Amino acid sequence: MEIIASIGSFRGQSRLETWADRIAVRTIRREQKRRRSKQVWHPVDPDRVASSQPSADHVAESTDLRRRLAVALGKLTPERRETFVLFAVHRYTAIEISDMTQTPVFTVRDRIKIARRKLQEIAARDELLSELLHGGRHER
Repeated sequence: MEIIASIGSFRGQSRLETWADRIAVRTIRREQKRRRSKQVWHPVDPDRVASSQPSADHVAESTDLRRRLAVALGKLTPERRETFVLFAVHRYTAIEISDMTQTPVFTVRDRIKIARRKLQEIAARDELLSELLHGGRHER
């Protein structure tokens, strides 16, 4: 909705996709700030993730894995979490993330590096996450 409402401000100085990404990131940050100020945090609800009729064991394991990943990501600072998710999940480059978040590229790379290290430390203490991290039976 923010992108549609802001379309009149697009000046063509960047790609439309980059412009839209910046609006999306700013909107997300504004919402996160609003939620933090109200002391409300809504983690990912793994029960709401759709699946194509896997076995009951697989559903239970996947739900547990998603919960553990959400908890691990929740241990990162909001800036590191946002940067890491943009990088690892959405596959943006450090330069693209730098443009979207208006953060120096060295800071983006540092956030990714620290987030990865922290998640590896957490996974090392968690058998299921460690298995995922080191190429066990779970795939990304």
